Amino acid sequence: MNGSVSVFQVTVRPICALWICAMWLSVAPGLLAQQGSGFDNRFATIRAPEFNADIIAFKDDSTGATRLTLYTRISYNKLSFVKRDSAFYCFYEINATFVDKNGRLTHEEHLMDTICTTDYQRTIAKDIFHSNSFTFTLSPNTYTAHIKIIDLESRREYKDTRTITVKNFMRQGIHLSTVMLVFTRFDSLTGKLEYYPNLSAAIIQGKTEPQLYYEVYVTDRAIDSLYLNYNIVSKSYKDEVVDEYTRTFVSTGKKTRILDTLSMHKLKSGNYLLTISVFDKFTKQVYDKATLFFFTRVSGQAMFIRNLDEAIDQLEYIADSDEIAKIRNAKSQEEKLQLFNAFWACVDPTPDTPENELMIEYYSRVEFANQNFSSYFPGWKTDMGRVYIKYGPPDFIERQPFSMDSQPYEIWEYYQHNIRLIFVDTSGFGHYRLVRPEWDARNRIR
Repeated sequence: MNGSVSVFQVTVRPICALWICAMWLSVAPGLLAQQGSGFDNRFATIRAPEFNADIIAFKDDSTGATRLTLYTRISYNKLSFVKRDSAFYCFYEINATFVDKNGRLTHEEHLMDTICTTDYQRTIAKDIFHSNSFTFTLSPNTYTAHIKIIDLESRREYKDTRTITVKNFMRQGIHLSTVMLVFTRFDSLTGKLEYYPNLSAAIIQGKTEPQLYYEVYVTDRAIDSLYLNYNIVSKSYKDEVVDEYTRTFVSTGKKTRILDTLSMHKLKSGNYLLTISVFDKFTKQVYDKATLFFFTRVSGQAMFIRNLDEAIDQLEYIADSDEIAKIRNAKSQEEKLQLFNAFWACVDPTPDTPENELMIEYYSRVEFANQNFSSYFPGWKTDMGRVYIKYGPPDFIERQPFSMDSQPYEIWEYYQHNIRLIFVDTSGFGHYRLVRPEWDARNRIR
């Protein structure tokens, strides 16, 4: 796919679902919190962040230095509101610290903010957000950014940590800024097109055309032979290039602002990594690269479900084969989604709340299994993955690495279920197989 970018100026199959629902509600929270002796740090599950944040880097027009902007977005229901007179107020603080590769604190930012509303329903809304941003400069280097939002009423803290690399835009050459997934809108008062970041990194298929914004800096000479290569990789249990195309670069000088539409015709629901490379079409030399992680989903599909067809297959440990076949054989994608959501609605432990805790827990375990137990198969299909999805993190683990007289093995103990399960890596390549099925009486601890 070739074309020119737009340049512009910007001012449980054998298990009863209801039984497993009740079991998980009473057992899962305790299991997820246990970290006693024998607990494997691998099971310190990383949950999705409770607020959105992004750090973008552009070249400062006046100084040439790298200008960074930290954006944050948090939903109202994560914050505490207090009533004063006829209004509700929330007070919170954003704290961001940046530590270099040597562990030295090099920069710190604080921002205090207040939210005021007269509508109580807004104070508990999970789909209404409060956004903030502030700009600062950092010397070129690699940093660990610790971002924290503190609710000053409840003192509850939300944290996020990420690694950022600050480029030296003053260095001679050709450079790319951060690539942003953005929303755009036309300001009728100023007559200018404005953009603001999509901090969720979520693209709803068929609803909007996803827009990308970034800048290209040419500091040494004017080059007419530059092209931009777009490479999109599906980030599942194994990486796979799903699309790649080239855009013609049209320069407007030393700084070129680019607004482009991301090609979606080869993308399904899933996680993706976009890499944009700027290169010379004659010498094929790549001057710089920038990356963007994003995910797509179908409208009406739970945010943490990346691929609907795969999520239906993953019902194997909680639904029977007839239920799965009924959903899988739906006449359309829309009907498939409706049947999928209807299945989970039937087993929702708290139907009067917006969250389906069982569904969230189930697919959080699926995701964890894919990240930690994948080998010849996706993690959720392995013996370790299946056990983890059904029972959660084990209470105790004994691990034996490879030795001359023993194959690698792990023993997982679940005290509440009174089982001790043995997994052996017979191949030597990390593919652990369960020695005996869970129901075997020899697995009992006592």
